[in-house]
Amino acid sequence: MGIAARYIRDGCVTAKSDVYSYGVVLMELITGKPALSRTVSTENNQCTEHRSVVTFMLSALEDDHNPMAHLVQCVDPNLTHYHKDSLLQVALLSKDCVDDDWNRRPDMSKVALRLSHILECSMEWEVVLPNRGRKMHSGIKTQHLWREKRKVSGKILRE
Repeated sequence: MGIAARYIRDGCVTAKSDVYSYGVVLMELITGKPALSRTVSTENNQCTEHRSVVTFMLSALEDDHNPMAHLVQCVDPNLTHYHKDSLLQVALLSKDCVDDDWNRRPDMSKVALRLSHILECSMEWEVVLPNRGRKMHSGIKTQHLWREKRKVSGKILRE
């Protein structure tokens, strides 16, 4: 589901339960699936199975030697252009966020730091966006891109 087990068991809301929920959101973004989905039987129109996106993703990430092999099958088909290593890093971060042991879940500051690092790595990846003719070259310095992105974001916010 999208709720930490400790919250379900004890009703205790902590920063770590928020981290769990954030991990679920990351998994939803990767897969394009809701936190909890149901399969409805065509015979009697009854709900036959509940499937958690967490269970789905954790089973895909079980293979420590080659997690990308199974992860690719879980990716939302609407994600057509992405840096595979960045996708894997986000998936592994989401896995850490939904760890059953809340003590092993990262703090949100560490989550933000890891996401920043993933962003930097993906910005260096060369992307050609189809039908738009725009390119991002791997040779461009990340700091320059980040500064430009902030300038543009600032202009948009002020307008």
